[in-house]
Amino acid sequence: MPALDYTVAIGTPTLFLCPHPAVIFRFGPIVMNWQTILTTLLLLLSALVSLTIAVYVWRQKQSWSPWFFGVSLSITAWAATYALELIAPTLQGKTFWAQWQYTGIASLPVNWFLFAQSYAGRTRWTSPSRFLRLFAIPLLAIVLAFTNSWHHIFWQTISLNTNGPFATFDATYGPGWFLFFIYSYVLLFLGSLGLFVALRGLAAVYRWQLAILLLSPALPWIANALYLTRLSPIPQLDLTPFAFTLSMLIFGLGITRARLFSLPPIARSLVVQNMSIAMLVVDKHNRVADVNPAAENLFGLRDKDVIGQRMGDVLGEWSSYTQPYLNKVTTEEELRIVGGESERFFTLRISPILNERGRIGGRLVLLQEITALRHAERAVALAEAKAALLAKVGHELRTPLNGVMGMAEMLEYGIYGPVSPPQQDALKKIVERTRYLTKLVNDMLEQIRLEQDDFHLEIAPFPVDQLVNRVIETTEAAAAAHKLTMVTHIEEDVPPILLGDDTRLFQVMVNLVDNAIKFTPKGKIEVQVFRADEGHWGFRVVDEGVGIPPTLHERIFEPFQQLDYNRSRNEQGMGLGLTIVRQLVTLMNGHISVDSAPRQGSIFTVTLPLLQNTEATT
Repeated sequence: MPALDYTVAIGTPTLFLCPHPAVIFRFGPIVMNWQTILTTLLLLLSALVSLTIAVYVWRQKQSWSPWFFGVSLSITAWAATYALELIAPTLQGKTFWAQWQYTGIASLPVNWFLFAQSYAGRTRWTSPSRFLRLFAIPLLAIVLAFTNSWHHIFWQTISLNTNGPFATFDATYGPGWFLFFIYSYVLLFLGSLGLFVALRGLAAVYRWQLAILLLSPALPWIANALYLTRLSPIPQLDLTPFAFTLSMLIFGLGITRARLFSLPPIARSLVVQNMSIAMLVVDKHNRVADVNPAAENLFGLRDKDVIGQRMGDVLGEWSSYTQPYLNKVTTEEELRIVGGESERFFTLRISPILNERGRIGGRLVLLQEITALRHAERAVALAEAKAALLAKVGHELRTPLNGVMGMAEMLEYGIYGPVSPPQQDALKKIVERTRYLTKLVNDMLEQIRLEQDDFHLEIAPFPVDQLVNRVIETTEAAAAAHKLTMVTHIEEDVPPILLGDDTRLFQVMVNLVDNAIKFTPKGKIEVQVFRADEGHWGFRVVDEGVGIPPTLHERIFEPFQQLDYNRSRNEQGMGLGLTIVRQLVTLMNGHISVDSAPRQGSIFTVTLPLLQNTEATT
């Protein structure tokens, strides 16, 4: 049989988009030897493996999944079309499949670069605008490949190479191809470099992932470089798709054994590296495999100095506290660390780490500081004990104080016989001081109840004028003793009957009036009731007293604040009256404010919601 000359000049302007199937698959004088069959099967296997991994990765539904899916599809397209190119008997058929190969070849570098950026957490590269710009040159390469017979920019000449066991497509590359070649290798390098930079600081347990991610894409491109430089063991055969078969098998190993896609190392870094809990990973021989920055700071360690060392040697002075637990597979204990005059508390948790066979391959050691929590618990316990003591003392004091005041009042009124003027003055002081002490005790008990939520509001209708009159009757004696005039004013648009807890409202008004009496040396005190708006009503207590500096307007509502702001008399207390007022107003969904300045008196305004009949519940 005469030798056939398969070299074809490119001068004919023919576009090989879809030659007749008989041309593509007609074997003619070319025999399908065992090398061709084996090579084709390996290529199809590579395509199948890539397609399987593509389907698996797509189901992971991670942010990087679409890009790795694209990588796998690109490999599938490259391997499958290369297999079809090998079995095509004619140059026309091989050219056709060589053109279609570039749908996979051209898209692969971009998909790899975007996968690497997304896996490393650099999502800005995956925006639609940058995606389109990255694909500009690959799309140009595909167009140039399919239209090459018109311009020869991509392949200057094409020929059929029959120097080996395969009849392969051969070409002399043009400037368009070299542009794509440089661009592809730049993307490959940048993607791999980005992964390396992002993952190089990971612990040893994740370095298998890094090795897989960097080695797998490197193999095909090394094979491709050998083919392009004619250094391949089989020069006329592009080994790149075969390298992809090995690459995909490595990825498969990474998926099944190294849990490559179970949790990206970047996600691990964000969680573990930034958490405040100290973490150590030890192997089954008690050697340290990983530490996070919190553990490094707590124990004064450095990652590179402790990896591979025994945990007992790494912990140093902490060993005396942790030694009883180091050989346990699982435990949860609280540690008390005493140093000088300070003490710290930690929760020690040890959990087993199981390998893929379900056996213990190491342990996870977590040490969380709970010093602030323990101090807070102590403070709460102390506050509860103090409240219980104050409540007991208050209840024990209130009964005898009421008895003292009752007997003093009877003596003052002469029930037990005549009282001389000096005795009358003494009894008057006894009654005043006893009332004062009784109010202090009542305020203290009320504050305890408010802090413990030991009460509820009784919502019911009440006459506004009667509430105001009760307040005046209760406070007018103290006002008269200080020569103060009491004035009331209820605006006409205030409903005569309101809904609310009149007992608590009475308490609020009396506290505000008592406060005004204390700090008003002369003049008058006015209680005003007004309609704030359609859904609110309120009342004001206006005095002509010494006033309050603006800087103290908030502090006067804090508990146990006894502020000396130019008092006119030696009035003292526990500093609970206004605190109780604000707490009660807040519980009634109201608001209290103060408008005051030194020597200009004070106006305390309380605004409350205007309740409807449907809210009159107990």
